Amino acid sequence: MASIEEVQEGVLGANQRAGDALGAVHQAHESMRTALSLLVHATAGSPQADVSRAIGLFSQAVSGLDEIRQQIAGGISESENVVARL
Repeated sequence: MASIEEVQEGVLGANQRAGDALGAVHQAHESMRTALSLLVHATAGSPQADVSRAIGLFSQAVSGLDEIRQQIAGGISESENVVARL
C-alpha cells in the first residue's frame, strides 16, 4: 500500500496533467466557437444542406468540448477531495 505522501504526490501529479489538458480543451473550445461563428457569418442565407450540416457538426463539437471541460474539472475537484481527506 502506498504511503499518504505517495498518494498525495500521485494525485497532485494527476491533477497537474489534468489541468494541462483542461487548458488545451479550453483553447480548443474557444477555437471551435470562433470557427462556428465565422462559418455562420460566411454562409448566412445559404440554402445548401451542407451548410446546415456543417453548422450542426461544429455546434456539436462546441458542446462536446464544453462537456469534456466539465468532466475534467469535476475529476480534478473530486481528486482534490481525496487529498484533503488524507
